[in-house]
Amino acid sequence: MVTIYKTTTLLVPVLCGLLSVNSSLADTLGGLSVEADSVDAESYQASSTQPLSLQQAVVLALANEHGIRALLNSGQAMRQRAKSGDSWQDPTIKFGVSNLPTDSFDLDQEGMTQLKLGITQPLPRGDSNNIEAAVFDYQAASQYALAGERGLQVRQTVAISWLELWYAEQATTIYRNDRQLFADLLAVTESLYRVGKRNQNDVLQAQLEIDRQRDWHHRSIADVNSRRAALTQWLNVSDSQRSLATGLQPTIVNVDGDDYQKLLIHPAIVSIESQMSAQRQQLALAKEAYKPAWAVTVEYGKRYAEDGIGDQLPDMLTAMVSVDVPLFTGNRQDPMYQASQHELSSVTEQRQQALRLMRSRLDSLIAEQQQLIQRLSLYQTRLVPTSEQSAAVSLSAYQSGRGSFKEVVDSRLAVQQSKISLLRLTADLEILNTKLQYFLQPLPDELLTNYAIN
Repeated sequence: MVTIYKTTTLLVPVLCGLLSVNSSLADTLGGLSVEADSVDAESYQASSTQPLSLQQAVVLALANEHGIRALLNSGQAMRQRAKSGDSWQDPTIKFGVSNLPTDSFDLDQEGMTQLKLGITQPLPRGDSNNIEAAVFDYQAASQYALAGERGLQVRQTVAISWLELWYAEQATTIYRNDRQLFADLLAVTESLYRVGKRNQNDVLQAQLEIDRQRDWHHRSIADVNSRRAALTQWLNVSDSQRSLATGLQPTIVNVDGDDYQKLLIHPAIVSIESQMSAQRQQLALAKEAYKPAWAVTVEYGKRYAEDGIGDQLPDMLTAMVSVDVPLFTGNRQDPMYQASQHELSSVTEQRQQALRLMRSRLDSLIAEQQQLIQRLSLYQTRLVPTSEQSAAVSLSAYQSGRGSFKEVVDSRLAVQQSKISLLRLTADLEILNTKLQYFLQPLPDELLTNYAIN
């Protein structure tokens, strides 16, 4: 019991501080993407006029997350219950009168009449008190681990929200710029139409593309507003309205065979293992129910009557030991013991299922990462440059009268689509990296300040 309590006590400052703001968090989160100086949440808030980087968004979201605090408080409640469970029941004090004559109600009329004061102390059944305290200690450790897992979820969710907003903003910029390009193309088409080199349909097509770009631009702005609103779940309004840092270089999270062992110490698995330990103690507690429960009673009786020669009768002292003997265990103890066995088996199976699911998700992310890397390289080295060259050639041919307006529009839209796809792949690869970090990159243990709970 002492070992368990000390272990839980050591977990408190570590897990309570999993997500407080500290300069080391920026270093730990450096793999997320954007290069930034390591500063704390206060300095981030003080520089609210600066663009909001991915690191800053994560740090600010983790600075005071209510879900984490709720789990930590739940763990603290379990620790207090452990202290309460490791103590004896309160004694029972009895005070009254026995053998009082009803004809006179005098205390000194009969020798049997006594004014009694007694105390009864129930004793714990076997080692049930220590075991019950151990159950609460393990349940507290499970809550602390869940708080750490909640921090990983928040880090992942906030990073994905930031990346989706980044993609929407960059796409909006492309649509806005392409509106100007099509406006310039309209001017070229009108000038060629005035000198009789092009027909009116080209002018109408150019105007139609400008309107289509305007529609896409408005839809992209609506997407930006929606994505920005999603950030307000994690950031205050002023921070969620800040512009985003534009530079984003996708990082590659390398995974090898040893990384799969990190799943065994993932907070979600640690939480289940703590629940397993608690269920083992519940099973031991069910065994203790087969042992007798003892109680000790001591009573003192004050007598006021006198004997035949006028001497006061002596006071009386009573000492008794009572025992609760579990003779009929078939209807109570046996079912409870079997229920505890099934509950332990259930939690054990949950751990195996959780590990299998996490390994499967990790394998899927690794396979998807390779595909995204190949596609991103293809767009960066081939598709985007080639589409830009094709658009330039088509425009030159159109201006010289050798090409059609449709070729110009199609080539320009191909450039737009390739750039949008490149943005999407960049964001998707970084989103995938944040999902890998959920499994492989724990939050730093040394962050203590914001989540210290008394």
